[in-house]
Amino acid sequence: MRFTGIRRPEEFRLVTPPHVIAWRDDLVGRHLDRATIRHRLSALASLFEYLCDKNAVTHNPVKGVKRPKAEANEGKTPAIGDHQARKLLAKPKETSLKGKRDRAILATLLYHALRRQNFANWR
Repeated sequence: MRFTGIRRPEEFRLVTPPHVIAWRDDLVGRHLDRATIRHRLSALASLFEYLCDKNAVTHNPVKGVKRPKAEANEGKTPAIGDHQARKLLAKPKETSLKGKRDRAILATLLYHALRRQNFANWR
């Protein structure tokens, strides 16, 4: 709580929306990613929501403070097309046991759209 100078729990009652806005602007000034700023504001809002539930503060000063727009992460990971998936599945030899295993692994990865790392973490 260096930014606000809060040293005792009672001082949380003194935080107002302009304080939160100043903190947000400081985060923006430090060129943090928009998602990072949103997460930090969300964490602060959760803290104040908890304090409100416990009657430690009267209101949540984060409510109403605008957060940076979130980027949609959809479509950022390159995907392979159907023709590429078919070529990939055709690579392992179907006659050998290892080939059948590799084909099953590839089929699982492709069907569920998993990354290699996701599959490796199952073990």
